[in-house]
Amino acid sequence: MVRHMSIKKIVVGLLLILSTALIIFTASCDNDTGSDISDDNPSNTVGPTDSIESERKLYTVKVFSEGGMALTDIEVFIYTDNTLKELVWVAKTNSEGAVSFTDSINANAVILLKNVPSGYEYKNEYHIEGAITTIKLSTALIKLEDMSAQSFKKGDIICDFQFKDTDGVIHKVSEVLKSNKAVVLNFWYKNCMPCKMEFPHLSAAYDKYSDKLELFAMNPIDSSAQVIADYKRDNNLSFPMGACNFNFESMFNLRAYPTTIVIDRYGMISFIYSGTIPDTEIFSSIFDYYTKDDYVQSIVNSVDDILRKTD
Repeated sequence: MVRHMSIKKIVVGLLLILSTALIIFTASCDNDTGSDISDDNPSNTVGPTDSIESERKLYTVKVFSEGGMALTDIEVFIYTDNTLKELVWVAKTNSEGAVSFTDSINANAVILLKNVPSGYEYKNEYHIEGAITTIKLSTALIKLEDMSAQSFKKGDIICDFQFKDTDGVIHKVSEVLKSNKAVVLNFWYKNCMPCKMEFPHLSAAYDKYSDKLELFAMNPIDSSAQVIADYKRDNNLSFPMGACNFNFESMFNLRAYPTTIVIDRYGMISFIYSGTIPDTEIFSSIFDYYTKDDYVQSIVNSVDDILRKTD
């Protein structure tokens, strides 16, 4: 019995010794790892990879027209410098005209734009100006010698075409926009009854805004200048009217008469409406929208969009 108790005491003693040694060893390991690190000095925990990551910043490039419209699907290339050897980022602008990326770049980084629509003028390169770089592109009417195969849609910059009215006056779009804030094209023909219904309302609105915009009533069907001149006189219409060649039908993909097209002050086709607008106030709202001083360039999809903006 005595012998049994002695063995038991020895075993318990050995276990106590082993437990004490393990505690000391663990404390020693913890002290070696964190002896120089404290919560008051978190910078000591940053390693080489974390240091590089901390230099990365969020950059945004925005591309707008000079009229304030976001330009979508512009390809934005970011290079480390103007040697263009190292590409940092490439993406297309979204519906807000923006591209965002996170990287570590320096002041030498350059921006290249590609897939810019015809009629917009841009530089060979731009420079990052900080967290947000805003690029505004000016416009210039497209110069075309041959318009036979040309087609245009909303959002396009128009070509600098000429229109001859029944008085023999030649109107050039670029010259007209120098003194007007919009050019309205109205396509019609003599025997079009919806056109005849619309003209009094179009004429009344034009008389109110003729000092701010110009209107061309263009006839691609009746080629006789005398027929058009008689129609203008008989219906007491004051805006320029004349024949135009059939190319305008295909150029604007005309599907109905009358069709009204608005070219804004920046030369962009902003609005196309196929059908009659037998309402003077609606025409006045359209003209007011495009001639107001605080006009912000936009593509308008419906008359209702304009009415909501002018309310």
